[in-house]
Amino acid sequence: MSTMAARAHGAVLSARRSRALARISLAARLAGVDLDLSVAPTARLGRIDIRFTGPGPARLHIGAHSVIDDVELRMGGGSVEVGDWCEVRAGVRMVVGGSFVAEGENFISWGTVVHCAEAVTLGHRSSFGEYVTIADSVHEHVEGEWHIDHVSTAPVRVGVDTWVGAKATITRGVTVGDHCVVAAAAVVTRDVPDRHLAMGIPATSRALGPLRPSSS
Repeated sequence: MSTMAARAHGAVLSARRSRALARISLAARLAGVDLDLSVAPTARLGRIDIRFTGPGPARLHIGAHSVIDDVELRMGGGSVEVGDWCEVRAGVRMVVGGSFVAEGENFISWGTVVHCAEAVTLGHRSSFGEYVTIADSVHEHVEGEWHIDHVSTAPVRVGVDTWVGAKATITRGVTVGDHCVVAAAAVVTRDVPDRHLAMGIPATSRALGPLRPSSS
């Protein structure tokens, strides 16, 4: 890329970032939300469709070199913390009233949906294929009442360097360990130990064996 092209590209990225920050700040003011907003200077922001569904306060922190574009975020108070070097791709939808943390170097692919009413934590370098669903809550049936009005929550954690395949679902209260693989379309309803493969509906797991030595 020539120097002139690089400057033009940088100007476009800067303008998109400025528009995104302006939209986020305006949405917070219009909703009367006290927003703690921190975005690293090297983070790249595109279109973020953000709406505040509760009075707040709310917290949104985005780390260095992270890339977020064409993402829908609904915050009912709560906190969203995206660490350094994360990529959140187009079509990701997040509904957050609790604490969502992506610890860093996370890759969240197209169409992923996150429901975070209490706590969802994505360990360092965990990655997610297309159309994954993560939900830390469930609606429960109560006699004579609508299930929508009764919600039970429990934290979800996905461990370090874990890969979650396309269209997998991780449900309330589940911990997926470090260095795991969740197979495509699996529905994970119970904890997965470190270095295991989870597959099926509901998912069962088996050991993957020791990690391969580094080639470096």
